[in-house]
Amino acid sequence: MLNENGYFHSFDSFIQKWNVRTNFLQFNSLLNCVKRILAANNIEEPLQNYEHPLQPLSVKLLCSTTKGCRDIYNLLLSSVLPSLKSQHKWRMDMNLPDNFGWKFVYELPFFLTKDSMLQWFQYRINHRILGTNRLMFKMGIVDKENCSFCNHFSETILHLFCECRYVDQF
Repeated sequence: MLNENGYFHSFDSFIQKWNVRTNFLQFNSLLNCVKRILAANNIEEPLQNYEHPLQPLSVKLLCSTTKGCRDIYNLLLSSVLPSLKSQHKWRMDMNLPDNFGWKFVYELPFFLTKDSMLQWFQYRINHRILGTNRLMFKMGIVDKENCSFCNHFSETILHLFCECRYVDQF
């Protein structure tokens, strides 16, 4: 695993020297195994001379932990921002103020129910990704955008839940 200078081989030089068919993940797994054995036996690890590939943060996190992908999950959660485009559309459609409490709107489904299907349904409404006829018409999936119930107006989320006289009965 070490080259003539006492460094660990890079992936490319390892393949050239030993003429093996492997991928970077298997090579890195072997390298980490050797490093763990060195650390367990209190043997000083040689300096690493990384050539390539450069590891993205997600790969470094995965390689540095033994608990799975919890660190990746936490990283993704910290960077999640609600869709500003959907918020803007809701403000325009419903005439909402700029300082509307969007954090409360996004958290509300998780307080109201434990049913994941209802939470997902509310998420799709909040982010305006519910599959209405208008949306599917724009995607070219259906031939008309009229409401499935009244057949008079364009089927939007706002029409379905606030304006349609047939759905209003529910």
